[in-house]
Amino acid sequence: MKRTEQFIRTIAEYPNGRVMTDPLFAPNLQKPHKNIEECILYILSEVQRSACNGFADEEIYSMAVHYYDEDDVEEDKERIKELQMKNLITFNRELRWL
Repeated sequence: MKRTEQFIRTIAEYPNGRVMTDPLFAPNLQKPHKNIEECILYILSEVQRSACNGFADEEIYSMAVHYYDEDDVEEDKERIKELQMKNLITFNRELRWL
């Protein structure tokens, strides 16, 4: 499994696991304007913006939670669009395995 595949799978599974320990988080996953693809793009955008070379798992997970918690996450639309274009084929290919 490629690293990006593992990253996508891990991030996609995390919110569902969080619901098991925090039932109040469940409604956040049902928000119609939220989805795992945009969550991953949001995380990638935040990582790119920070210019840091490494993150602890919990930092990445907290970005995912933040994405789902907040209705108006401040997103850098241009950066996300750029990341989306670069990763579109990768996401489509790898997300179908989830």
